[in-house]
Amino acid sequence: MKLYNKTKCPDSILRPLLLRAGKSIGANTSGVVVKVTQGQSPRTRGVAYKCFVVYSWHLHGRRKKSRTLLGQQISTNGGFIQISLPGPHPAYDKIVLAQRFYTIMQHEWAHIKQYQSGQHYATPRTVGGRRIAHDLRPAEKDAYKEVMFAKKLDSDDLVLALALYLEENGQIQCLA
Repeated sequence: MKLYNKTKCPDSILRPLLLRAGKSIGANTSGVVVKVTQGQSPRTRGVAYKCFVVYSWHLHGRRKKSRTLLGQQISTNGGFIQISLPGPHPAYDKIVLAQRFYTIMQHEWAHIKQYQSGQHYATPRTVGGRRIAHDLRPAEKDAYKEVMFAKKLDSDDLVLALALYLEENGQIQCLA
């Protein structure tokens, strides 16, 4: 796994957690590019792409000086994942946020497993020109099933380490 960490969270917390999520699904984690960014909301967002080459400006940002690096290509093993860490929020429990991050990461690894095995389904448009709702697409249904029946690896200490990091670095100043 090639990790591009754009957060202040240390790699020693993120890398084992991301690898454990991939191993629990059964995906081949070697060579897959993973970009982790910091979110503003307590919601974790993730997306997985089927690709064999990622251009470096996708990983470093879209500033003008990094666009000069367009020629640099990073080869992948069938996929690219981009996921965001949840932002600090006083109303949410940090353990729930860390567990949700782990579950979303498992979901994205399930998509990478589909890409690597060639089972990814194209989503055709309906008669009206719209796409099927996100949760009703066949690829999403299979990814949800993969997460439900994932191997129960011991990931509690890794999730707890992420929750402790979110607790320590998630202070919010009250405006009142």
